[in-house]
Amino acid sequence: MCGLTNSEIGGGSGDNERLSETEAVYEQRYQELSKDLRELVARYERSHNGALDHLLKYFVSPHLPTTTQEVRELSLLIDTSQDERPIQSYLESHPHILTRKLQPGHHGQFCIPKPRLGSDLIPDFLVAEVDSAGIWWFGVELESPQERMFKRDGDPTSTL
Repeated sequence: MCGLTNSEIGGGSGDNERLSETEAVYEQRYQELSKDLRELVARYERSHNGALDHLLKYFVSPHLPTTTQEVRELSLLIDTSQDERPIQSYLESHPHILTRKLQPGHHGQFCIPKPRLGSDLIPDFLVAEVDSAGIWWFGVELESPQERMFKRDGDPTSTL
């Protein structure tokens, strides 16, 4: 969650002004982090012959908040979708929701939808966090919200 209360998100005009101020602060921080990340990538590029150049378009600020409205929209998709495709599409257009739920990298994150890994492996997302120790990668595979994850005895189903 973004840390804002419902009244701060949907309250009176004073609350909307505070939200706008908060959004401005996050936008400024995002721009600063984007600059920092570009510098970090440039340093890495110089020492690794351009290995990260293509990742910049997938950068997600670690400080971008998830709004109550976004949580409502995603919850509705999970409750009503017959398969994972609408959820995939929503998370592609709101990658910060996914990256915020994983371990946030202090120097930024990347969220790559449907990357090809080798000749036959295509996870739904490949998420990376960047911290002072380097880049850490996580594969994310979505499943249909209609599928059961566990059997009655608590063992995982074949879907999981």
